[in-house]
Amino acid sequence: MTNKNLKVAFQMDALEKLNFKGDSTYLFIMEAYNRGLEVYFYTPNTVSWVEEKVVARVCKINQVLDVNKVAEGEIPIKHNESELKNLEDFDIIFLRQDPPFDMAYITSTFLLEKIMDKVKIVNNPASVRNSPEKLLVTEFYKYMPKTIITSDYDTINQFLEENGRVVIKPLYGNAGSDVFFLQKGDVNVKPIIQYFLHTFKEQVMVQEFLENVKYGDKRIILIDGEFAGGFARIPAEGEIRSNLAVGGSAKESAITERDMEICKAIGSRLKELGLFFVGIDVIDGYMTEINVTSPTGVRSILNMSGEDLSVKLWDKLLASM
Repeated sequence: MTNKNLKVAFQMDALEKLNFKGDSTYLFIMEAYNRGLEVYFYTPNTVSWVEEKVVARVCKINQVLDVNKVAEGEIPIKHNESELKNLEDFDIIFLRQDPPFDMAYITSTFLLEKIMDKVKIVNNPASVRNSPEKLLVTEFYKYMPKTIITSDYDTINQFLEENGRVVIKPLYGNAGSDVFFLQKGDVNVKPIIQYFLHTFKEQVMVQEFLENVKYGDKRIILIDGEFAGGFARIPAEGEIRSNLAVGGSAKESAITERDMEICKAIGSRLKELGLFFVGIDVIDGYMTEINVTSPTGVRSILNMSGEDLSVKLWDKLLASM
């Protein structure tokens, strides 16, 4: 089988939800389509287990347009009507749906795990399930800021007393949602901690506040365990969150020796886990998250440097087939 005969399916969010001018998955799809691969997509809610087979309602993509050359609001991916297909019939499946990392997400990983011996799945669904961004990173605590994961009020309060300023965030949140800055002595400390402990059933993450976040955090991309590219995300005025989804801006940034040290420290572990496409967040030389569910940043790097990491991704992925 030549690469052009390969059938690729993307498990992803509905097309109507995507911001194509910033979306990494769209670039992956375009590169695969331009290489002549058969490209399909489906949404995770259509995945089923029927007669001992993992199936989904899959749409075949028959045209991918340049988003910068279509009418405002036009979806640049054209496709056929959906058909129920056995997912074992595909050679590669990309797990690219956005969090939340909830039971629906976890269920999809269990179903995909049933066909892992027949289909190459990027990223490995069992490893995605077992490696949420704010938990996998704890394997490399020497590269992290001071951090606790707990649902105990006194433990959080003691950590705040010791560090003076901290950031508290949900363990399974994304895109900067529900991230709060706490400062010792502030009258809002108690109600904010109580809000977290009442709102989220699981433990929350609390980290020491890194002053230099005002200069941005870095999103660094690793492909097959190796550094591929990176950029800085700068918080908006008056913000501590640098996520692009909450108003942060992308900016070119030099990659330091410390950044490369972190990449080398985690690379072999990522390969071992089958985490082929990963984005890490680094603030002032400290790694805060390892993003494995649906990492972004490819479009920002393309816009700033002209380098399309989707080309590098497909080169490496097809070479492994």
